[in-house]
Amino acid sequence: MTRPNGVVRSSLLLVAVVAVGGLAGCSIEPDSVDGLRERAKCPDSHVDYAPAAEYIVSTQRWVVIEEIVSGLDVVEDGHVVVDLRTRDRLSPTAPSLIESLRVHSTTLGSAEIATGIAGAVVIAGIGRPEESAARSDWVLFAAVVQDESLAFLGSCQTEGLTEPFEAQHGTDAVAVLRRAFGLTGDELRALVG
Repeated sequence: MTRPNGVVRSSLLLVAVVAVGGLAGCSIEPDSVDGLRERAKCPDSHVDYAPAAEYIVSTQRWVVIEEIVSGLDVVEDGHVVVDLRTRDRLSPTAPSLIESLRVHSTTLGSAEIATGIAGAVVIAGIGRPEESAARSDWVLFAAVVQDESLAFLGSCQTEGLTEPFEAQHGTDAVAVLRRAFGLTGDELRALVG
């Protein structure tokens, strides 16, 4: 579902406040890429994760999340459907649209903060899991990039996606993610592994 760009943004301040609350007493700025990376650490380090590349290669299309417009229709399993202002190109002058997408609430709270970081871009892989009967497309993952800093957003994503992706691609991780934008299928798999 798309709407014209003139929709007034409704703040998800409560989500952002809850999200930032996890950094209380921490010396890292919560509204920075490093702060979001710290927030995405998993309290249980003994969790088995699917290979990071599998999340990324399941992307059916890519968007840049510019802002969270409205939403919070709770669906299930911590997921919500929200209206997001997105664009389908990395260029900041590309036209945007508003679309309803399903996203995990921990990713949403981090995305609210990330869209306010000067010079940062929030990149998201969109798809629809095969087992899903949902009518909305899903934000499969979201990452904030700023200069050469990277953080995948959401609970346990530091160990689940950020660190494995950086281990695989080294200092080129941000460049690889930027090159991946727009690719799908075999082209995407060849790039990210």
